[in-house]
Amino acid sequence: MLELNEFDENVFLKKVECITVCPDNLLIFHMKGGSEVSHTWEFKSTAKLDWWTPERKKKWAELHKNKDTNPSSIKDETMKRLVAEVLGLSEFDEDKMDAAIECASILEHTVTFHFRDGHTESNDYLNRRVGNPWTEERRIKQTKAIRKERRWRKDGEDSNNNSGNTEQVHGSAD
Repeated sequence: MLELNEFDENVFLKKVECITVCPDNLLIFHMKGGSEVSHTWEFKSTAKLDWWTPERKKKWAELHKNKDTNPSSIKDETMKRLVAEVLGLSEFDEDKMDAAIECASILEHTVTFHFRDGHTESNDYLNRRVGNPWTEERRIKQTKAIRKERRWRKDGEDSNNNSGNTEQVHGSAD
């Protein structure tokens, strides 16, 4: 188009008035003499490839090991307690955590803290159960309900007429 072996900005500015970028990777060069030259080009971004350096790939792999086969979760208060312990603090301090710890990974019941200086420390944890324990009365009621459900399912497998069900289904017509 410009008949150059390599780009020359001065020649380009003398010959090209403007460039229109169109869809489908089409460029239209509007030349100073009034002519137009169309040019299609291949655009293949390498941004994602450039971003994935060997160091990033290694770090990502380490943080995502067994993620699909071993999902883990940790309660917020448990994580804060572990962070305070690993930093030697009496209570959690978010600013100190951000300054010292780059990230944390969880595998089964172990948290591995990845420090900004490159070392790691691991702590085991168990989430404390939250809730009220069942009373004996609640336990008995639940046991009866489960047994009733099992009987109903067993009877339902044998027949669909509910002949084993003694509960009234419809009110009387009186």
